[in-house]
Amino acid sequence: MCIKLSRVGRATFSKVHLKEKFHQ
Repeated sequence: MCIKLSRVGRATFSKVHLKEKFHQ
C-alpha cells in the first residue's frame, strides 16, 4: 500500500473505528 493512502486511510480508519465503537 502507498504511504500517502496509508496516511489518509489511517485517519479515515480511526474515525470509522471510533464511530463503530461508539455505535456498539
